[in-house]
Amino acid sequence: MKAIHLFSGHGQLPAGTDLYETSRYATIVLTVNIETGEVIDCVIPNYCEMHQSFVADIIRGKYLDSDSVSIISELEERVHSLSTRALITAFQQAHNRYMVYKGHSVSQYSGNGRSVLAREKKLRKVAD
Repeated sequence: MKAIHLFSGHGQLPAGTDLYETSRYATIVLTVNIETGEVIDCVIPNYCEMHQSFVADIIRGKYLDSDSVSIISELEERVHSLSTRALITAFQQAHNRYMVYKGHSVSQYSGNGRSVLAREKKLRKVAD
């Protein structure tokens, strides 16, 4: 098994913003060392370079197993844009996908991501 895995998540952008008109969703893509849970890299493809670099610097080097709450807190504290909530939702989805892959419970986060995660878990069981 290769140690580096890719996880992504999406969060709906607020209607009426420029990003919503072009993308509708904030997307976050993480490469993660699956053995340690460390985020190796982070990309937010539909954001400008400065925004993407700023957020990536917050997330890169942190551990999804233990640092997810502090990552969300730091995003809430330091990122002041109309799409911050969508970005956090996207991170939560990527984190949840990681947790499902690792076989952990994802009850930490509620909302519409749960139905997606339940479907993914069923698909993994079928594939195994």
